Amino acid sequence: MDKLKAMIVDDELPAREELNFLLSESFYDNINVICEAKNGIEAINKIKSFKPQVVFLDIDIPCLDGLKVAQIAIENNPNINIVFVTAYDQYALKAFEINALDYLVKPVDLDRLKKTVSRIIDNDRYHLDYTSKLEKVMIELEHLNHKEELKCIPCKENGKIILVKRHNICYCTVENGNTYVGIKNKTLETFYTLKELENKLNFFRAHRSYLVNIDNIKLVEPLFHGTYSLVLNDSFETKIPVSRINSKKLRDIFEL
Repeated sequence: MDKLKAMIVDDELPAREELNFLLSESFYDNINVICEAKNGIEAINKIKSFKPQVVFLDIDIPCLDGLKVAQIAIENNPNINIVFVTAYDQYALKAFEINALDYLVKPVDLDRLKKTVSRIIDNDRYHLDYTSKLEKVMIELEHLNHKEELKCIPCKENGKIILVKRHNICYCTVENGNTYVGIKNKTLETFYTLKELENKLNFFRAHRSYLVNIDNIKLVEPLFHGTYSLVLNDSFETKIPVSRINSKKLRDIFEL
């Protein structure tokens, strides 16, 4: 049997070295660590380039957290094996147990690692509907751990992933099932859903399809029946409609 190609993702070098050591010492005949990554953006790029069969993935990593990295990786390759490595407490880990997602707790225990590796080698696809289960875990952990606002959003541009700073974002929107971020002179596609961005950016929900960065509103135009249109401070002076329900919230924010 050929060795499984593995990847380790962790922002801490000692943690990567320790897990690499355990895998090379105890599973030399079964697993070959072909690459490492220290943040979410690097992880996605290397997963695409090196095509590992198993990824040992820390959850709390910079740029793009491990749960989102896993979601993107699985969308590109449904057969990839993801093993989360985390320092979460037992209460939070119930989310993984209930949804049958494999995980290791830091510091990694060798006996627990052996069980995980055996499961992967035996090709036990115990996590059917992996993507939907992962989404449930993300929702549960979002409730347990309210994260501080993201300072930047990873977006796609010309085959690369760039980081757009929060203060440069004018609005976020959904079109044909994809989520886009509008900046000064263009729009870029992002990996996040509009709901996820609403939770992570604390932008104003102008409409069911739009989030607006209040700091980048140029004009508020009154319309009929107490509604408004927002003119943004971008190169296009983009106009965003405000729904009737959210118009009341807008009046409260600006004391209109």
